[in-house]
Amino acid sequence: GYPWKENFQVHAEALNKKAEAKMVTDDYARHVADVTKALGGKEKAGATEVNMVRFVEGADIRIYGKKNYIATILADVGLGRPAITDKAKDGFSYDVSPEKIDLADADAVFHSTYGDPKKSKEIQTTGSGLWKNMDAVKNGKVFAVDDQLWIQGIGYTAADKILSELQTSLK
Repeated sequence: GYPWKENFQVHAEALNKKAEAKMVTDDYARHVADVTKALGGKEKAGATEVNMVRFVEGADIRIYGKKNYIATILADVGLGRPAITDKAKDGFSYDVSPEKIDLADADAVFHSTYGDPKKSKEIQTTGSGLWKNMDAVKNGKVFAVDDQLWIQGIGYTAADKILSELQTSLK
């Protein structure tokens, strides 16, 4: 997921579609700039710390770090990331149990679920006092998002939709 932009360029070159690829990447860059501006500019966006949490059936809860698909989009917009993201293994994710979900707190928290919400610990966690006492929850800045789009989308089409959702949620 992390090298998705580079992969896109490799595919474009292999298919002799470099001109079409440039149009796609230029459109993305314009959309990123529009979202950053709508969020108050680079300085304000950078001061807004955003976390991405994923509830995964059969695994611990993932707090996404800075080397994955969604992190590249957040970085392109210039959004800040909390210090916990620096603890992510290989930059990918920092995994926690429901008893440590408060480590995911940020100005805004986006979350998705892969698998059954009960088996992924989503219901248990989002119903807990730790979750409910997070600042993002208290401030109404927690957003459930589509896992297939935000985590599995890995491409410019999904990124475009994510940018629109970011703008709507954070504006």
